[in-house]
Amino acid sequence: MLKRKKTQVFLLMVIVLSINLCPAAILCETQCERAEELFQKSLRQTNSIEEESILKETVSLCPKHAGAWNNLGTIYEKEGNWEQAESAYRLANDHNPELGIPLAGLGDVAMVQGRYQDAIKWYQAFLAFLTNEKQKGDPQNLAIYEEEYKARYDQANFKLKILKDSRTSVVSREIITRGLKPISAKNDFKKRIETERLPLYIYFDFESAELKPQGQSQLIEMAQTMLSPEHRDRVFLIEGHTDTLGPEAYNLGLARRRAETVRTFLAAQGIMSDRLQVKGVGESRPLVLAGSIDEQAINRRVEFVRLGVYGK
Repeated sequence: MLKRKKTQVFLLMVIVLSINLCPAAILCETQCERAEELFQKSLRQTNSIEEESILKETVSLCPKHAGAWNNLGTIYEKEGNWEQAESAYRLANDHNPELGIPLAGLGDVAMVQGRYQDAIKWYQAFLAFLTNEKQKGDPQNLAIYEEEYKARYDQANFKLKILKDSRTSVVSREIITRGLKPISAKNDFKKRIETERLPLYIYFDFESAELKPQGQSQLIEMAQTMLSPEHRDRVFLIEGHTDTLGPEAYNLGLARRRAETVRTFLAAQGIMSDRLQVKGVGESRPLVLAGSIDEQAINRRVEFVRLGVYGK
């Protein structure tokens, strides 16, 4: 397996530098040879901070080093820096489409963010890559991950179905629990991330933080899910969202009130308040970028994120 701060600014700086770096081909080749030495050194590191530092130096010397970008993506993913992880995986895939591994990383990042259609696309691409690799004799020894990523692909499709069903009906706790069934990383290719977005939304009317009857019914099922043996020791983040209409500051407050409304309802169903965190996201993550009140109805929602174990 290919192993895998500053910030997103670091990625942008390297992208810009890559345009003008190495005016002479011989210099480029020399720098990339040095970068490969650093990359091999990074694979021997047991300290993730040191590994990240070496990988950054690697891509600074040779911005087209796909392996280093992939491993940086893995580090960012483990840290929960989803945007940086996605940028690094995309660079890895752009510089070497034959590497294949970044496709899995892109799928995992999309999955944990609740972008199920994107996850399906990337998992499908990774599975197609594995099929092609097996026809070549599996030179990278990646076929052992096929069953695991078939399971992730199936789960992404199932979660997308739950999400679509939640727009028109109440999803049962049995279905929600099935949608959250862990997929073990038997081959240690990708360790399962503790943070996971739940595949259904609670919707609100325009400029309202009051629960609709369907939302109340859905939250009763959600409460039963949170009380189930599989999830009763988990902490949940409740994220409030709004449409893009109205002032940003107002929408941020409205989003927070929606999240608070959901927490209050769940607490009344027997969920300990210590297990429920709230956050107002406002209009910063719309599912529909623009449109009328009716066209943006899907933006007026609350999402759930399952966090770590309570008390740890």
